[in-house]
Amino acid sequence: MTSLNRKTLVYENDPHETLISASFTWGIAHSGSRAIGADQAATLQPGLFFGRGFGDFPDSFSWLRPFAIAGAVTPEFATSHTSTVSAATPGEQSAPVLTTRTPNIFHWGLALEFSTLYLTDRFTGGQPKEEPLHQFVPLVEFPFDTPFGAGSNGRTVATMNPGLSYVADTWQLAVAAIVPLNREAGRGVGIRAQVLFFLDDLVPALFGQPLLSH
Repeated sequence: MTSLNRKTLVYENDPHETLISASFTWGIAHSGSRAIGADQAATLQPGLFFGRGFGDFPDSFSWLRPFAIAGAVTPEFATSHTSTVSAATPGEQSAPVLTTRTPNIFHWGLALEFSTLYLTDRFTGGQPKEEPLHQFVPLVEFPFDTPFGAGSNGRTVATMNPGLSYVADTWQLAVAAIVPLNREAGRGVGIRAQVLFFLDDLVPALFGQPLLSH
């Protein structure tokens, strides 16, 4: 499904390494391939995100300074209670179309991160004087999806995703395992790789300016 997202910074406290942001995502109906079950109803998804680094901790807890915790709460509301899914197999010209219920889903989770900046000679004590790019970031994510509303079973899908990110000036590469924590998440262990490009740094003349100005 194709989606449009608007995200904005709500609160920032640099001395205490704290960020809070909010977002709103519109999942566009019928914008995915019916063959893989992505032809579904539109969704509306408000979100709240936070991050807290521990770099301001006192000397007695200096061993905690490389750590940070991040979290998100994003309920997803379907605009229709039903959606259609094709039962076609690869190469099949036509197949019956099944009607399924579209649940509302409460997405929530936490992530524990470790900044290797604190292990290099670029760290001189205290908070970094500039954004700590060019570093490896080991992390463990704990994402949960809980269906809610009429017709849902309310059973949470829970996984643990240990991984590693490398952050550069204009891009980021992340690889993580997907380990089920309960029966609803399945039994097999998967893997996920992600490449992000920071367009405002790659093409600052085009993407480095606000869309709307005062």
